[in-house]
Amino acid sequence: MSSLQKTRAKRTKASGRGASAKYLWRKQFRLGDKSMTIRLGNRSKESAEEISGHIDHLLECYRYGTEPKPETKSWLQNAEEKLVGKLAKLGLCNATNNPLVERCVADYIERKKIDWHGSTENNFRQVERLLVERFENRRMSQVSVADAKDYWSWMRSVKKHSDNTARKHFQRTRQIFDDAVERDIIPKNPFRIKEIKVSVGVAEKQYVEESTIEAIVDSLPEDKLEWKLLFKLARYLGLRMPSEIRELTIEDVDWGTNTITLKSPKTKRYGKGTRRVPIFVEIEEALLKQIESLPDGSVHLFPKLRQGSNLSTMAKRYVEKARVDVWPEFWNSLRASRETDLMDSHGLRRACAWIGNNATTAMRHYSLMRECDFIDEGLGSKATRKATRHDAESERIGEKEIKKTKETLVITTRSTPKRNRTSS
Repeated sequence: MSSLQKTRAKRTKASGRGASAKYLWRKQFRLGDKSMTIRLGNRSKESAEEISGHIDHLLECYRYGTEPKPETKSWLQNAEEKLVGKLAKLGLCNATNNPLVERCVADYIERKKIDWHGSTENNFRQVERLLVERFENRRMSQVSVADAKDYWSWMRSVKKHSDNTARKHFQRTRQIFDDAVERDIIPKNPFRIKEIKVSVGVAEKQYVEESTIEAIVDSLPEDKLEWKLLFKLARYLGLRMPSEIRELTIEDVDWGTNTITLKSPKTKRYGKGTRRVPIFVEIEEALLKQIESLPDGSVHLFPKLRQGSNLSTMAKRYVEKARVDVWPEFWNSLRASRETDLMDSHGLRRACAWIGNNATTAMRHYSLMRECDFIDEGLGSKATRKATRHDAESERIGEKEIKKTKETLVITTRSTPKRNRTSS
């Protein structure tokens, strides 16, 4: 049995005689064999009755082992921390049900970092610093959709992040809040905003011709064998950069089977830590030169570049030195270009196996339109249609001429007088 009791009215001097009174309230109930009292403080009757109703519902859930209804969960996320702490101490709710943003982010990183590889933890630490700066002392439930939109604008205008960097940070922030939804900390993710696209589709990528890569490789000095091979592997093997070159060793290259075994930290957590790809003819020469240049006892195929944290910056400089325009989504465009080629030459099944994704991802994010696709089906088909029309027209003209000739012959035959028979 529970009851809501008021003790005495409390008015402030500014309220005046006609103002509605607020009371000091307390909630009494039995929890097991014990009688409990929670002081609700100074508040209006409506507020006290709302709190009392939610506490009654929590008692019912405690008694029968059921989940609180969404209204009570939402109320807990916005209730005073002191009151939630009292209820949590009695076992009626989770004390961490409405944590601060910084606490929730730190907890997410601590739980997930065991599965992360490479620079993933560092990337989430950057997001943590941004969220703490933007939402300091803000609780998870207090972050709204409007706050998420302002956060996107703030990263680009105040922090001066590029669209690609802001998109990556926003995507990781979305992951953190998705996890909070799964753990019933918040009812929905405010960062799930349709107009802010965080995934990079084919529209943002550009098909990079093989001739472009060959021109860049040829422009590199002869002592830059690692960079020559790096550009080749990025374009002709479609590697994930830079994670898949860091653990690439000489032993991974099997000349007997003409294959390379690639280690993929991104897919390792899903049980697909490696994949085998052919040593395509486009990379053979550069691969042999790089292996022959390495000193005896070397292990890694990229001993210097594997230690770099931001290869794209230097790679773009080499592209500009070759007097080639830098393309958008630098490494990902190379990866998509190769998968596009492989789909046409070897089919979707092999392309996905060699690139390391599935058919849905390949078609949605990696199938690019090339210039030759428009030429073959555009100008080519136009010429074909023109030739076809010309042949059809010639055929029609020929048929007309034949018909005219036949008609002429018929007319001539009819107009020719019959020879008179002479009597014998």
